[in-house]
Amino acid sequence: MAESWIGTHYEATRLLLLGESAYSWLQDGEVQHPRDDHAEISVRAAIKDFPLISRFMVMVSRGLANDRDPSEERLKYVWDRVAFTNYIAKSVGGGARISPTPKMWEDAKRDFPALLASFNPSPRRIIVLGTTMWDNMPPADIVFSDEVQGYRIANGEVAVCWALNHPSHGLSWRQLSAAIHFTYERELQHA
Repeated sequence: MAESWIGTHYEATRLLLLGESAYSWLQDGEVQHPRDDHAEISVRAAIKDFPLISRFMVMVSRGLANDRDPSEERLKYVWDRVAFTNYIAKSVGGGARISPTPKMWEDAKRDFPALLASFNPSPRRIIVLGTTMWDNMPPADIVFSDEVQGYRIANGEVAVCWALNHPSHGLSWRQLSAAIHFTYERELQHA
C-alpha cells in the first residue's frame, strides 16, 4: 500500500483529501514511476515549489489555503492539518489522461477499508476528488445524498465523504475551498 501524507497536526481536522491516482512520466528520457511515498513528495513540492507543480496539486493547494497565491508559510500551515493519498495505490500508466483499468478500480475498492484503517485517528471527513472515483468506491454504509455518504470504520466511527468533480474536470479551487472551509474554517485559519 502506498504511504499517505499525514500532516503533523492532522488531528485538528481529521480531514482526508482523496485523489484518484498517480501516473508515470518521462524524465531525462526515462520513464519514472511514482514511489510509495508519492503523496508525501507531492505535498512537500506543493509547499516548497508552488505554483511550479502539477495542475492538480496547484488546484488542491489553492482550495485548501483558500487563496489563489498562497505563501509557503500558509501552504505549510494548511497541509500540516490534513491527510492526502490516492485511492489507486499504483501508477495507472504514462500520462495524466490515462484512466485506471477495471482491475485497478476493483483492487482499490477491496483495499479501501484497509486504507481508512491505516489512519490513526481515522478520518472524520473525506473530500473525494473525482466523481468517476466516487462511482468506483465501495457502497456506503450511510447515504445522505448522491454526493454525501459515509463509511463506518472498524472503530465504530463514521467517515463522511463529500464527492466533488475532479480538479481537471470542472472543479475550481474556489469550489473546493468552499467545501473544505464550510466545515474547517476555524481549524485552517492562522491563530
